[in-house]
Amino acid sequence: MVERVRRRVLAVTSLVLLAIALAAPPSRAVWAQDREDRGRAEEMAREGMERIMRALELFMESIPQYELPEVNDRGDIIIKRKRDFEDPKPKEPEKEPDTADT
Repeated sequence: MVERVRRRVLAVTSLVLLAIALAAPPSRAVWAQDREDRGRAEEMAREGMERIMRALELFMESIPQYELPEVNDRGDIIIKRKRDFEDPKPKEPEKEPDTADT
């Protein structure tokens, strides 16, 4: 009987200590770590947004932009590019290796 009472007291004490530990506010070290983590997360989010904005900027620059269409005296519609784009150099055909028997 004494053993049963001892087990119940131990169980209740454990539950009370657990409840106190969960209800207690975190220590200052935990708050400082939380602020550091939040600061790092904000910095990473800022860097990510900067990269996304730069990628969008490069994408917009790669799209050809045109002026308003004009109709000339002959009725032709002319649409001029706002800026010139360099055409990639045409690839030279690859030379086939000599397969002559020696």
